[in-house]
Amino acid sequence: MKEILSIQNLRKSFGEKQVLKDVTLSLKEGENLAILGRSGSGKSVLIKCIVGLILPDGGNVRVLDHTLDAEDPDSLVAIRKCCGFLFQGGALYDSMTLGDNLRFTLANRKPELNLKTREEQVIASLEQVGLEESIDKYPSELSGGMQKRASLARTIITKPRIILYDEPTTGLDAATSREISELIIRLRDQSGVSSIIITHDIPCVKACANRISILKDGSIHEEGDYQRVRHSADPFTQSLFYTL
Repeated sequence: MKEILSIQNLRKSFGEKQVLKDVTLSLKEGENLAILGRSGSGKSVLIKCIVGLILPDGGNVRVLDHTLDAEDPDSLVAIRKCCGFLFQGGALYDSMTLGDNLRFTLANRKPELNLKTREEQVIASLEQVGLEESIDKYPSELSGGMQKRASLARTIITKPRIILYDEPTTGLDAATSREISELIIRLRDQSGVSSIIITHDIPCVKACANRISILKDGSIHEEGDYQRVRHSADPFTQSLFYTL
C-alpha cells in the first residue's frame, strides 16, 4: 500500500518537559493506525503536530506531497485540506444547528461550491452517520453519541484523505462506542479514508486498527497488528491492555 503520511524524528517539548523524542511512524493508504500509550504520553500532541495545531520543535512531517513547514503558511493549509480532525470534545458550534455547522465548514473550506451542491453534501454527510433527521437540531439537543457522529459528519464533509481521531469513544456507552467504531471501519472500507486513532478503548482498537503503535517515553516502543501487540512479551505493552 502507498504511504500517505510519514513522520520522521519528530520532537516536541514544553518548557523542560520533552514530550516527543524522535517519533518516527508512517500511515498507509486505506489503513487505520491506532496509537496506544499511558495518559500524558504525548499521543494527542503527536496528532496535533501533524496538522500544525502544535508546531513541533524538530523532525519532519509529510502528508501526501506536502511537507509541514512552520515558516510556510501554505504548507499548513495544504496539509489541513488533506486531513480531517475529530476532536475529543466534538467542538461543534453551540449556537448553530447541526446543518449550519456543516454548511459553515463547507463555506470556509470549499467556497467554490454553489449552494445547491453544498446542501447536497450536507445531506449526504449526515446520511453517512445516520443523522439526516437531526439536521435542524442544536448540539445541546443531541446525545453524547449523536454529538460524536455529528462531529464526524462535519469532518468527512470536506472529503479528507486522512482522519485524525482524538479519543473518539471517550465517555460513550459500550453500544454507542461500537457504533462509532463501525463508522470508522465503514469510512476506511467504503471511502478509502486512512486514519490515526488515539484511544484508550481496547475494543475500538481491536475492531478498527490494521496496525498499532505503542508510544512510550516520547518514542515509538513497539508496532504490529492487534494479535502481535496484544500477545507481546514486553511488560510495558502488556500493561496497556490491563490499565487503559
